[in-house]
Amino acid sequence: MAEFRVHRVRFFDYSPVAIQSLAYDDSKGKLAVGRHDGTIELWNCSQNIFHHEMTIPGEEQRSVESLVWMKGRLFSSGLHGDITEYDLNSLKPKARASGGSIWCMQLNTASSTIAVGTDDGVISLYDVIDDGVMYNRSFIRQEGRVLCLAWQPAGDYLVSGAVDGIRIWNVAAGNVTELLTLPRVIRDTETVVWSIVITSDFTIISGDSSGNVSFFDGHQGTCLQSFQANRADVLTLCLDKEENKVFCGGVDSAITQFERVTAGKQADGMKTWIQSSSRIIHTHDVRAMCMAGEFLVSGGDDTYLCLSKYPPKTYIKLPHIPKNAVHIADTANMILHQYPDYLEIWRLGATNAESYGDDGCILPLCSNPEKLLQLRTRSEDKVICSAISSDARWLAYSHTTSVHLYHLTLETNKPLRVQRVRCLPSCVQRAHHLCFVRPDRLVLALATGELLLLEVDKDKPRLLHRFSSENGVSLSHLKSSPCGKYMAAADFNRTVNIYDTHNFKKLCTLPQYEHQVAALAFHPKELDLLVVYANNEIIEFSIKENCYTSWSRRYNKRCHLSQSEDNFGLVMNVLYNPVLPEQILLHSDRRLCILDKREVS
Repeated sequence: MAEFRVHRVRFFDYSPVAIQSLAYDDSKGKLAVGRHDGTIELWNCSQNIFHHEMTIPGEEQRSVESLVWMKGRLFSSGLHGDITEYDLNSLKPKARASGGSIWCMQLNTASSTIAVGTDDGVISLYDVIDDGVMYNRSFIRQEGRVLCLAWQPAGDYLVSGAVDGIRIWNVAAGNVTELLTLPRVIRDTETVVWSIVITSDFTIISGDSSGNVSFFDGHQGTCLQSFQANRADVLTLCLDKEENKVFCGGVDSAITQFERVTAGKQADGMKTWIQSSSRIIHTHDVRAMCMAGEFLVSGGDDTYLCLSKYPPKTYIKLPHIPKNAVHIADTANMILHQYPDYLEIWRLGATNAESYGDDGCILPLCSNPEKLLQLRTRSEDKVICSAISSDARWLAYSHTTSVHLYHLTLETNKPLRVQRVRCLPSCVQRAHHLCFVRPDRLVLALATGELLLLEVDKDKPRLLHRFSSENGVSLSHLKSSPCGKYMAAADFNRTVNIYDTHNFKKLCTLPQYEHQVAALAFHPKELDLLVVYANNEIIEFSIKENCYTSWSRRYNKRCHLSQSEDNFGLVMNVLYNPVLPEQILLHSDRRLCILDKREVS
């Protein structure tokens, strides 16, 4: 095993953000995660492997209270006052419709109508059309805000929750057919209904501020059962696909499970609900839950996206770690940190210790880490991606509207000088990925999957070549080789292309795999590309021979790095040891693994 000198960076001050809402699209296997700052994360959950694909940047003063999928189309709503549909390629709003301050939003079973509940007590219906939503009509105004909604599966009735009561609405007539009142635990304290779900036999299940989960007969308007599920507010409910289990979560951080059972020995006996189990996965309030495949997905104030199922008892916690937020300028010994609305450049600390000493010892520093630059965007712009050249002379970043390029000059005992380069080619627009293939050449990946190769210059950068996209799908990964001649690009169709940036041509396309790409790395000496997929399978492809390497074929016959093995998790990055390329370094959110190729015979 080789020795490594490790920089322990303690000055990346990233603050994770609480989860506000969740929605799962069963037809596409996609999970949308709305966070408190308005950002929406998109996760691929196919084959029960959860892989973070992309993030839709949040907008200033806009919340995401509710998320809805409709056959691959994503809608959001919030207190800012409109319903938004997103373009999932460009990651920008596609269409908006005004709806007032919206607390809740639900799509009917037929996927034709969206119902929203507003702050002023109005329930409005919107028809889903090809280019967004169109206002249809509103129901009679009620007293107080509408905090939660649920459609009867047949679509004839809509149920709303508010302060001290549940209303059953006739959708065709637009009026209330039944008012279900909830008792006040404390005389002068209102009982607030925070969440509602409905079964196919019209059983209405509610969670309220007293910690109760109540079951009502929607036909008769009577309370069938009520349980003290939590010690504080029940904020969210989730019904499984078979409608035999209900999960509730809220302020006391526990998730309680209810099961429907048959009373008596007869199979046709009366159905009743029992409180069966409780699981504590979170440390703070649980604000949203949904079913995604065989997993219950939950999130809240502790910022973790948690997956759980039973049997077998399985808990997985996915931390809020931003993608591509740290970039290294290795020649200059500097590091770039990307935050949602600003960038920082630091010079790493250095040591002149001649020997490493014992394993794990802390080496004395001859110079401390130093912050050289903090570059802020305008308040309404969010940073999407960034890059720094290996010699730290060039800095580029893209925000929600455009790309910025800066020339950096650092002289001894003088502050870092920053000069913005404004005369970018007209074809340069908002990018999803940025990468310096050489200190003077920058690659931009656009929303359409097209690649632009620029030669950077302080006066006027020029476009060298445009690599067109065959399918118009945006990229998930972009990686350059150490020599700067080759570049690998992976898209969300699971296609990996390799380009020659000197001769401006596409060299080859790797065989398509059933899982998304999780990480890419070029061999420091050979023309080999290492690809790690979302299921942690590793392949090594020879660009020169246009086939898998012999090591890759041996490894995949005998070995596989499982996500569950030693609780490793999903691989987030991979690289070869530049000093000893036979060693491959992989890391997840919780482990660092060194794979020695020589041990796979």
